[in-house]
Amino acid sequence: MEKTNEILCPECDKMIAVKSKSQPIGEFIEWLRGERGIVLAEYDEDHYDGEFLQAVNIRIEDLLAEYFGIDLKRVEQERRIMLSKLRDEQKGNG
Repeated sequence: MEKTNEILCPECDKMIAVKSKSQPIGEFIEWLRGERGIVLAEYDEDHYDGEFLQAVNIRIEDLLAEYFGIDLKRVEQERRIMLSKLRDEQKGNG
């Protein structure tokens, strides 16, 4: 049996699998912010100066990852492993 050099990257695979769905959602949220000035907000009942809605300061990428069940920390780990493997292969061929 031959040993494979393939790296398993389940979180990256999940991200690629939902890209066709997540990309338009992200573009729409960005359009809302840029063209319409609409921001995401949450209700803050502990705020006493009359402002009950507080803008949500969260990256679109983080929202989409949460929605699609993707662990972005794991994605970054998998990317680093892939890059390290590619560097090692380049050293071996050079």
